[in-house]
Amino acid sequence: MKPVRSSVIPKGRGRGMVRIPFREVIGAQVLEAGHGRSTVRMPASEHTLNNMGIVHGGALCTLADAALGTALRSALQPGDVIMTIELKMNFIAPGRGDLVARARALHVGRTTAVGEVEIEDLQGTLVAKGLATFYVKRGAEPPRPGARTAMIPEVDGPEPAG
Repeated sequence: MKPVRSSVIPKGRGRGMVRIPFREVIGAQVLEAGHGRSTVRMPASEHTLNNMGIVHGGALCTLADAALGTALRSALQPGDVIMTIELKMNFIAPGRGDLVARARALHVGRTTAVGEVEIEDLQGTLVAKGLATFYVKRGAEPPRPGARTAMIPEVDGPEPAG
């Protein structure tokens, strides 16, 4: 699967995975997002492995957080902001090769949102499962006139200036 283009993402839902260098290190790519769900892929790389040659738990947590944040943002209103306040992960099997995280919103309330995520390898082996709570701040980020409103990094052009 290739990363989706920003035009596929529902408009007016915030900007989920924008310019966070740590996420860029793991190479997180949004494959699908919308209606409280997301699929995010992390390619295998030397940056994500531990000393045993399997995906490091911290990289798995970062992938989970990226997928959860993307899923939850797709269920919010323009200008709403979320921040992770709790993330619990169960590591089930060694992660080898490219991994895919599938996240979904379980609850989106006035001040908190809860989501779950499963991370699998490309053969469908469950590598990790997570549950997270996010703080929701409604209307915290007023939309900028003319700003791109896709919730993932632009894959078909550069970020807008300003």
